[in-house]
Amino acid sequence: MSLYPPSSKDKFTKSPLERLLSEATTNDNWGAPTTLLHQISERTFAGYEDQAVVLRYLWEALKTSAREWRRLYKVLHLAEHLLRFGSTGCVQDIKDGAYKVRELLDFSFNEEGVERGTGSTF
Repeated sequence: MSLYPPSSKDKFTKSPLERLLSEATTNDNWGAPTTLLHQISERTFAGYEDQAVVLRYLWEALKTSAREWRRLYKVLHLAEHLLRFGSTGCVQDIKDGAYKVRELLDFSFNEEGVERGTGSTF
């Protein structure tokens, strides 16, 4: 049994970059601030380790369930931002992994009879 609630524990177990990524890809009903996305894209220039953390998080987050369609949309938005402002190595890795994104071309999710996630394809 933990003495800390899960959010407090995450503050101690995640690196600052992982916290930025988690904040940018929450399942909340609002988008990630552009300044936060810029901070993440700047970290891809900091070194190979940070770039690897960002890309590993990106590919893992694309595997989330359809119920978290907001998170999927935010992950795709982050990928688009990284394509525009990320390091060349980051851009190349996303281009090489485009097949992982193509799996979402036919994405559809109904929530309470309303179609969700239609803006999730790019």
